[in-house]
Amino acid sequence: MTYLDWLSKQDGHNALVDLKNDITLDGGFPQDNKLADMRRYLVSKKAPIRVFKVFYWSYGLYLKEMRTEVKQLEAEFLREIEEAGEEYL
Repeated sequence: MTYLDWLSKQDGHNALVDLKNDITLDGGFPQDNKLADMRRYLVSKKAPIRVFKVFYWSYGLYLKEMRTEVKQLEAEFLREIEEAGEEYL
C-alpha cells in the first residue's frame, strides 16, 4: 500500500482529510512512494509550513502502520514454517 492509498482511507482526523483533499485535487503530486520526491514537490509548490507538518506527521503514521503490518506478516510466515516443519524446506 502506498502512502497515497493509505491517505485516501483516512477519514477520522480533519488534518488528514484536508491533506488528502489538497493532494487529490493537485494532479501533479508524486504518485510513487518516495518521500524525497513528495518533499521536493511540496517545496516546489511553496506549501505552507502547516502542510509540511501535517505531511511529515501523517507519513510517520503511515510508516508505523506499515511496520505493524510487516511484523504481522512475518509472524504469520514463521508460524506457517513451524507448522509445516521439514515439509517447508
